[in-house]
Amino acid sequence: MTIDDLKYLVEEVEDKYRTVETEKLDENGDVILDDDGNPIIEKKEQMALKGRYTVNYKDIFVYNIAATKELHQQLQDQMGKNNALHEEMEEYKETMDNKLDMVLNQLTALMEENNALKLRIKWLEEK
Repeated sequence: MTIDDLKYLVEEVEDKYRTVETEKLDENGDVILDDDGNPIIEKKEQMALKGRYTVNYKDIFVYNIAATKELHQQLQDQMGKNNALHEEMEEYKETMDNKLDMVLNQLTALMEENNALKLRIKWLEEK
């Protein structure tokens, strides 16, 4: 477990064993009988279930809610920053559009003035 805050939510369950009774066999595989003619029973302990971990899902759910709230807040913060940047970009775009319009108007005025001067020069040359 690497998240210290969550260690208490995980519990290790010990191995479980069971006792298995089997009849004792000789080297030929035949059942060995006791003096009364009953089979000799051997008891062996076998692992029934290897150790495992359990999780307290009810408590981990609370951490899930807290983490979700934290992620939601981070998302809201990022969305706020994104919206602010979008608005700032729109303002810059509007400013640039206005400046471009102003430059185009000045260029148009200069071209008209230039054409007027060309006509005047031509008129003066003809005189």
